[in-house]
Amino acid sequence: RNNLYHINRIHRNLTRHYINATAFLNITLPLDIKYHASFNYIQNESLSKTHDSLLNAYSFSRDSWPKVFDNPANLMLTYEQTHNTRWTFQTNFSYNKTFAGKHDVGAIVGFEAFESISDPFSARKKGWTSMVLDQMDNITNVEYVKGAMSDFASASVFGRVTYAFDGKYMAEVNLRYDGSSRFASRSRWGFFPSVSAGWRISKESFMEGTG
Repeated sequence: RNNLYHINRIHRNLTRHYINATAFLNITLPLDIKYHASFNYIQNESLSKTHDSLLNAYSFSRDSWPKVFDNPANLMLTYEQTHNTRWTFQTNFSYNKTFAGKHDVGAIVGFEAFESISDPFSARKKGWTSMVLDQMDNITNVEYVKGAMSDFASASVFGRVTYAFDGKYMAEVNLRYDGSSRFASRSRWGFFPSVSAGWRISKESFMEGTG
């Protein structure tokens, strides 16, 4: 395999533009309540142009030409274009406070939503009229033209309450209400609660001097 031959015969030009930007806000409100909001936007665009050229490969071991590309009518030009965007919005109120040095209370309630859109396009033509310009108008036969658009989105409302006593005993309650466009409209939303508890036995007095 002559890699230099393949490098010289196949020409590809790729142009890509990428944006990833985030704006956020953090505010401390009365009663030790904190507010957070953020918005993230991502955009990814690319354009790829690939074509082969007139170049034959000779094999000394076979004493023949196994790869022959000497007819412009057999050469192809391929365009591939992608356009992807995604945005995410998050906002929440949170509260954390310790009472009497032993009671740790925390709570958070918030909302999150995002949407993703993909819009790809590709086309290929075969049969060059001239090798001077590598443009679609310079090629005669259409091999294919493909394009499709897809998008999906989701939204969530969530809340959590936590309590800890003296760093030993902990309890947590979580509530979520999630929706996704990937499901049918009648079953798009779901409620997901959860409860957990913990005990740090290593903090107990009877565990002193062990381990």
